[in-house]
Amino acid sequence: MSKITRTVVSTKNAAKPLAPYNQAIIAGRTVYLSGCLGLDKDTLTLVPGGAGPEMKKALENAVAILEAAGSSVDKVVKTMIYVDDLKDFGAINEEYKKVFNKDFPARSCVQTAKIGLDAKVEFEVIAVTGDVKTITIFTRLLLLNGCVSNTSTELLKMSHSTRAIISTNNAAKPLAPYNQAIVADRMVYVSGCLGLDKETLSLVPGGAGPEMRKALENMVAILKASGSSAEKVVKTMIFVSDLNDFGAINEEYKKVFTKDYPARSCVQIAKIGLDAKVELEVIALTGDVEFKTISN
Repeated sequence: MSKITRTVVSTKNAAKPLAPYNQAIIAGRTVYLSGCLGLDKDTLTLVPGGAGPEMKKALENAVAILEAAGSSVDKVVKTMIYVDDLKDFGAINEEYKKVFNKDFPARSCVQTAKIGLDAKVEFEVIAVTGDVKTITIFTRLLLLNGCVSNTSTELLKMSHSTRAIISTNNAAKPLAPYNQAIVADRMVYVSGCLGLDKETLSLVPGGAGPEMRKALENMVAILKASGSSAEKVVKTMIFVSDLNDFGAINEEYKKVFTKDYPARSCVQIAKIGLDAKVELEVIALTGDVEFKTISN
């Protein structure tokens, strides 16, 4: 295996870490930012005014760290927003759209029980570095003039400097400023999927099990549009509103991920958008993949 560089990023232009972590790590061409709070970089205290001002300052910190890492807002592929109260969703989105004003990255947003320092919002980011061109790939995965659109071939032709926005009408459309998925450097970052009917954009009835089934259907459709599949998923994250639903959620999960399971985390959080029972986010590979197992 070829050597890859791990670079620690530190800048005075953003709030310094308050615990044993760094502002960001670069691995290869990918930048992983630590969760950003609405901290003033000089006083290291939360800015006053609540969720909106805190989100504005958190975004300022994130932008400064991205710049120090040789990246920028337009190279972000995935964001994660943790909020203290989903009632602040509107104020947070207003600040978000001032920074991410087009070609939105993939995104998830959940309400947590509590954020450090009693903050109203925490914001984390994955981005790429270097020269990046953004394109949009829209697919219906339907027969067009007798031929099936070959998204996989199109994506394999992408250079390492391409950031592709994925949009398909075979999965529920975004309900906020994000895209269904972003592909960069042969990695697919899928936004948090809910159990939404793609036609009505409303949650399917029946609770956690049916919602998980539909969320997985949406995920599979987005992966296909990205030139990927369930077999190529490397990491999943499941947010649930009640861990008592763990069994029902797992039953649906195992119908899609039948073997060689991806890495996974699953946590109960305070609230999911639309009062959903479950939200599922995914990172996957594209193109030809060789599957191996190491066991010792």
